[in-house]
Amino acid sequence: GLEGEEGRRKAVSTGEEEEIACGMVLRSVGYRSLPIDGLPFTTSSSTVPHGAGRVLAEDGGGVKGGMYVAGWLKRGPTGIIGTNISDGQITAMSILEDFAQGKLRAGAVEGGDGLRALLASRGVTVVSNEGWQRIDTHERVMGEAAGRPRRKLATIEEMLAVADVKEV
Repeated sequence: GLEGEEGRRKAVSTGEEEEIACGMVLRSVGYRSLPIDGLPFTTSSSTVPHGAGRVLAEDGGGVKGGMYVAGWLKRGPTGIIGTNISDGQITAMSILEDFAQGKLRAGAVEGGDGLRALLASRGVTVVSNEGWQRIDTHERVMGEAAGRPRRKLATIEEMLAVADVKEV
């Protein structure tokens, strides 16, 4: 089961146990974020100091304007998928508030066209929303055939092929 307030929930035992015969168990814990150039970083928690997702200046002088953080880089390697969702929503609300209050510099961001140009200049392959929907549908269909909710594609190449992205 889950306990705790939204955004800080954690998994707890329900007392119900099931033994599953298997040949291998992999444990995936202990992930720690790494510093990012230009952002303050707290080594002891592997996080970026923030207030509601707004990156705080290293000198303690308030918010580092226009910079935001979410996920484990925001709170450390804790929580479940639902925690990441509500955590991201808090950061998104901060971005929207800052935009509405005019705190984001006008002209500093060139919108979608500017982002596409930046990604293209860095050789980043972009998957459209339609491409993502093709990936999602494909994984669900493959999972259904195997009696599972979905079967994840294992490589970027497979995902790009299903998304029908021509440039790699």
